[in-house]
Amino acid sequence: MGVSGRPSKKETINKLREAEQLIKSGSSNRRVVKPVQFQSQLRSLDLTPKEMWDVVLEIISEINPVDHYEGARPPQKSYESDIAGLELWAYAWVSAKFNNEEMYLKFALQEDVVWIVSFHYSKDKEKF
Repeated sequence: MGVSGRPSKKETINKLREAEQLIKSGSSNRRVVKPVQFQSQLRSLDLTPKEMWDVVLEIISEINPVDHYEGARPPQKSYESDIAGLELWAYAWVSAKFNNEEMYLKFALQEDVVWIVSFHYSKDKEKF
């Protein structure tokens, strides 16, 4: 399959599983891009930074990595300094955890670290 066919179904599944495993493995393996700005996303979800990782682990099980992948094809590369050049993995789905609201999660993977880029209510409610 050519580059334009990326990501494959298998790749979207594996990236979400890898993120889940890194989150489970502990705080040294999880980070947030632009933590100060990220606080507003957490406030809108009524979450504290301490609660966020447990909630992300919980909602990952709601995501169907094939049907809910919302990223570019091929995956877009980040321009943020902490994760420059890393591929971005974006998913949008209806979340039972958040009262059947449409949610959006974007992350990047760097060796043994998962970086959360965005986690918020979906801005594109027309899709669902």
